[in-house]
Amino acid sequence: MAMTRATFLVCACLVAQVTAACDRATLQNVASAYIQAQAKGELAQLSLADNISYAENDSPMDISKGVLSQPITIDFNRSIYDTTQCATFTELTAATSQHPYVIATRILLDETGSKATKIESVVTDSGDWAFNATGHLYWTRQEKWETIPEGQRDTRAVIQAAADAYLNQWGDSKLSVPLGTPCARLEGGAYTGGSNPSANTCRMGAFPQPLKVDKRRYVIDEELGAVDVFNGFPWLDATKPNDSTPSTNFIRVERGLIRHIRDCVTILPAEKDWSTAKGVSSGPTNLAPDWKLASYAKGKGSLAVPEMGSCRYVLKPPELVVKPSVRRNVFRLPKLTSLTYLGQDVVSGGFRMVLMKYGERWRMERGVVHNSLNIKASRTYIPYQDLESKAMLLAFLDNPSQFFGHIRRYTNSISTQMIFGFRTLDIHDPKLEQLFQGFEKWSEIAGSQTAALLDVFPILRHLPDVFLPVKRYAKELHKKEYDLFVGHYLTAKKKMKEGKAKPCICADIVRAQDELKFSDGEAGYLSGSLLEAGSDTSASTLIGFIQALLVFPEVLKLAQEEIDRVCGDRIPSLDDLSDLPYVRGCMKESMRWMPTAILGVPHAATRDDRYLEYHIPKGAGVMLNVWAIQNDPSRHPNPRCFDPSRWMHDSQTSAEAANNADPSKRDHFIFGSGRRLCQGMHIADRNLYLAISRLLWAFEFKRPIDKSTGQEIIPNVEDLTEGLIVCPKPFAANIYPRSSLKAEIIRSEWSKMKGLLDDDLQWKSVPEAFEWQDYGPRGTSSAHVTVTLYDLTLPHSGYIQAKEYVITEEHHCDRAPPTAVEEDEGPELEADKPEKDTRRSSAKLLAIGGYNAVYLVQLREPIVLSQPTGTNNITRFILRLPCEDALLPYQVANDVAFKKYIALKLPHIPVPEVYYFQATDETETSFTVEEYIDCPTLSSKWMSLELSQKDKLAHTLAKIAVDLSEVRFDFIGGIEPSNYSPAPTVEGCKIFKGRHKFHWNNCYSIGPYKSTKDYVVSSYDREIYYYLHAQQDIDKDLFSVVSVEQFVEGLRNKRESLANANIVDEPFVLVHGDFHGRNILVRGDEIAAIIDWDFAGAYPLSESLSWGDIEVVESETEAQFEESSHWGFKIRQLIQQEAKKRNWDQTLIDLMMSDGNPELSNARVEMIPEEF
Repeated sequence: MAMTRATFLVCACLVAQVTAACDRATLQNVASAYIQAQAKGELAQLSLADNISYAENDSPMDISKGVLSQPITIDFNRSIYDTTQCATFTELTAATSQHPYVIATRILLDETGSKATKIESVVTDSGDWAFNATGHLYWTRQEKWETIPEGQRDTRAVIQAAADAYLNQWGDSKLSVPLGTPCARLEGGAYTGGSNPSANTCRMGAFPQPLKVDKRRYVIDEELGAVDVFNGFPWLDATKPNDSTPSTNFIRVERGLIRHIRDCVTILPAEKDWSTAKGVSSGPTNLAPDWKLASYAKGKGSLAVPEMGSCRYVLKPPELVVKPSVRRNVFRLPKLTSLTYLGQDVVSGGFRMVLMKYGERWRMERGVVHNSLNIKASRTYIPYQDLESKAMLLAFLDNPSQFFGHIRRYTNSISTQMIFGFRTLDIHDPKLEQLFQGFEKWSEIAGSQTAALLDVFPILRHLPDVFLPVKRYAKELHKKEYDLFVGHYLTAKKKMKEGKAKPCICADIVRAQDELKFSDGEAGYLSGSLLEAGSDTSASTLIGFIQALLVFPEVLKLAQEEIDRVCGDRIPSLDDLSDLPYVRGCMKESMRWMPTAILGVPHAATRDDRYLEYHIPKGAGVMLNVWAIQNDPSRHPNPRCFDPSRWMHDSQTSAEAANNADPSKRDHFIFGSGRRLCQGMHIADRNLYLAISRLLWAFEFKRPIDKSTGQEIIPNVEDLTEGLIVCPKPFAANIYPRSSLKAEIIRSEWSKMKGLLDDDLQWKSVPEAFEWQDYGPRGTSSAHVTVTLYDLTLPHSGYIQAKEYVITEEHHCDRAPPTAVEEDEGPELEADKPEKDTRRSSAKLLAIGGYNAVYLVQLREPIVLSQPTGTNNITRFILRLPCEDALLPYQVANDVAFKKYIALKLPHIPVPEVYYFQATDETETSFTVEEYIDCPTLSSKWMSLELSQKDKLAHTLAKIAVDLSEVRFDFIGGIEPSNYSPAPTVEGCKIFKGRHKFHWNNCYSIGPYKSTKDYVVSSYDREIYYYLHAQQDIDKDLFSVVSVEQFVEGLRNKRESLANANIVDEPFVLVHGDFHGRNILVRGDEIAAIIDWDFAGAYPLSESLSWGDIEVVESETEAQFEESSHWGFKIRQLIQQEAKKRNWDQTLIDLMMSDGNPELSNARVEMIPEEF
């Protein structure tokens, strides 16, 4: 039973003297009285001592307020009697009770043997380990625990020794346990002997680490050969080595051998009782635990932090949901929390993009998805959406009772056309049904309590599948969905290679696979994830909308009045949206009122940090509390009322609202936030608008009548499916056409649509104006960026001869390709320089990040690079081009400056040579051309390295970290590449026209600051400037409770207090700013180069490692995460050792190892746009 954190009782085995009163018949009467008391919920049935001690799950409590005060239906009971201790043990199974339980109770009598002086129970119910009262009842009834003949009975010592051996093996799997044959174990409702009752199935697998089972208390019955051991089960939290959870093990021993084991274990001793927590709102009671989490809140101005075992979940309340963090690296979130193992590793094979950890693979897949789903590409799908919405109208007309299926076919068919190039024709299509059924099962598994347990307590993953039936089912589900997703993808891929496929997203995936060489499984899951997202989420929202029409019929009336006024007898089109504000409000309110992902996708903080005034501990789960946000009465009065008029004056699309930095102006959060923002918002908006407007135009939606009562049946809006993604459960509706004329128009419109289809009802040809590039090998694409470099004067007076190259794909960043680096960007040509060479070469995309795209340029012929040391012929180099709002002029200059500085001052630290760079006032013209070093990143190679190689690299990295920290500067800030001088101080920040977005350019051009105080104060000055001037991108994290003016005034007060404070200066040292394995190139066990110095700068020594441990590998799997954590910690230790070797003062070592200057950390606030 999930209880509040237990205060454990440490009890000795209280052995009372055997008296004449403590005979077996007395104990049987005590057990019988206990069973009757529990059945009736009447304590009067029991004879209790005045000093009675009572505890449930090791928590002392008033006996009149415990489970004994509740009447329950007891289906089965079994008791044993310990005449030595004058004690009884009883196991109760209550499977058919209104509240199912399995309860294990130990009762000790006083010296007279007549009154209970101590009662302790382990009470388990829903949510506890493997709990299944029905299964427990079935299997426990099968077992025969008969009295053992007197001459065959084991002694008390033998019985206890057998039980201890079973519990001791958890600490040492090599220990021998006296298991008989047959032998079966029952954990909760999971039974090992079901498939082979004559075998020994009690053996436990080896645990990865020793487990100490403590606090053992025994009840032993020689006549039944039985023992029950109350104990503390260890949950293996390394930070809490003495913590455990209440458990009992009920064991039958015959001739010294164990025959039956029954384990009864409570779970999550640290879980809060959310159902009674202050601030919990009412809601569907069937959505545990996700619903409890979604409704859990402590009120305004605080983060809700419920605990589950060793894991804390930080639920962002409404007023704090905008930017991921005040620092760039805090919420990179490479480790997902509650869904990683079952939902991703087992069911999804590690391939599902929505659960993928932030890393190279996620960035690659996001680039592919963005290219296919950006606002320009999304317009090409309009013919699909138009046709399928009319097909849905016809289906509603012909068979309205199947409206659930019609809606799902509608969203699925649009998705299959976009992704694979074919239509889904029928609601009973086997692949359609498999998709929705599989997604529902995945959602249930991923959001289940067992999934949470396996993430909170990874040790449990090693248990046999018989104790984890959901894991066995998850493996079966993975095989089915793998076959579905990969089958769809391979079929589309084959048609593309043969030139027979319609244009679709798979064309982009196939091209990416050709270049990046990822597996068909990864490609299949990428396409399958898009299919799920496009099919299920929109369908659930539309089903929720129809439910709302039945619950709030006035909405239907108002919406139809507006449509009739604007459209009359013609079907609504996309052009009508601006004239239908109430219908647009129906779309927005549907997404607010019925959010499909009530908690978003949980992530985990990679290290300790702060968000505003909140401490976010490393490993804490971070959830976007969508339900709480969208049902917050301070944001949406009367939130459970479906009211489209809330949005009458809000014309934002979902994408515009999602990118609005002011959270009060976001209509909903179902598409997430930050860099995980859903890329398909534009398509989802059109899907919803066409379906909602046309269904409202065509049909009446009425409540059905209960024939037995004559009353209208109103759907229960709280009756939702369970899991990560929710949807209304099936409900009935009376749907019919509004007029015979509208029915005729529907049939006429579909007749026109059929003219575009072949005999198989697939598209005859690509719709007109379809802007999509068909599949073709790289280099033959018409979408490319031509960039010419010729005669660019280098700082050392060398130059690159003219060459032109082509990037053979549209730029993989969040904007159109750069165009400014064309033609004549260099100085005027001298007469004796060679003429422009227009022969083309090629470029390969190596990486795409949040700030720039990195291309490897391969030239057809070498170029001549003149240098003071001689002339080199170069055929390959790296070109870094900017993403929107990224690789800004200051960053380009800073990157170049520090590479040149390192090459000059610290030549033993390898960095790429910079051939040419440009950093102008406009973002689009910034780029660098630099040396190509043909070596892999440390992140990509780490897991395959030998231990000796890892150790050598760790020592090298530690030395480099100390080398950088020994470089001293007289200022805080960046440097310029010309003479490594301090960058100029910048007053304020620019506001660029165009996208009306706040740009970072000049905010990064910090320094020089002669003291830490100057830098801190200046940081506050920039913040104040930002809030007063960047009106279109204002960061209003707390502005639902305070005004901008009040917030700015608070900043000013803080600034003044710091200006007058005594902030002690530290040495200003060189800090890389992103010292990660992906920015370190290796050659075997040697460092080949350290790249990406964009965020380098001179900062106080305490900032050297304040960003966390050096991450040697991307944490995309649990093994990688553990590896990165282990070696990151070891490198920190090596850094300390290296500094001591160099005779550093201990004060300086402590500064370097610290978490950073707190005032500096609070002041350094980066404004990260939502789209990143």
